[in-house]
Amino acid sequence: NIEMSFTVEMYGIQYKYFSVDKSNFKQYTQPENITAEGKHNIQVYSVDNVGNVEETKNVDFTLDTSAPKTTITYKGPKVIVGGEQIVSPKGKYTLASQDKLSGVSKTYYSYDGIEKKIRYNGDPLYIKSFNEGGHSIEYHAIDHVKNEEVKKTEKFFLDKTAPKVSFTVKSDKHVTKQTTYVSDRTRLVLTAQDNKAGLEEIYFASEGYEYTKYTSEIKITKITSVYAY
Repeated sequence: NIEMSFTVEMYGIQYKYFSVDKSNFKQYTQPENITAEGKHNIQVYSVDNVGNVEETKNVDFTLDTSAPKTTITYKGPKVIVGGEQIVSPKGKYTLASQDKLSGVSKTYYSYDGIEKKIRYNGDPLYIKSFNEGGHSIEYHAIDHVKNEEVKKTEKFFLDKTAPKVSFTVKSDKHVTKQTTYVSDRTRLVLTAQDNKAGLEEIYFASEGYEYTKYTSEIKITKITSVYAY
């Protein structure tokens, strides 16, 4: 509501008039309710009991009724499995708040439903120190006229466990305490399991060679060691 006050030194006020956004002047009897967001202009003047007319006064203002909007961005390896966002400890989050009128005053965030909120200073939010498992980031912003954004939540699962590769020797083999003996008919099969994000690729290398992507059974042609991840 816009409430106007008028004062007169000697004869008292008989009439008070106002105009909103260049509309026709009308007599002021109660506070005026202005609801449209954006720029506005109010003009006012009064008339005293002996007919003296006050010089018109102007005031310009902008009505801001909208809360800021905050977006959260993740940068780093991730995968969506069954609708769940699974992220890497190498990743990080950033927040960006915008307000179209009065501007953003403060942006806040908190972790995992904790009530204590932290003021965001623009630095990335690193997640590598979190325990493996499900987590959430709650965030919102406030503008300079105290319009407050409804809190939003980003949920994710932090996967810190690497896959495990297994070797299977097909065909001829003989195993001792220190060595596995094979023939030129032997094939080496690699498989891997992952606890959450799922397996993307397996890489292997024979001794003295660079790692290459595993696509099929490996033929052993000489005495060597095989490494994989």
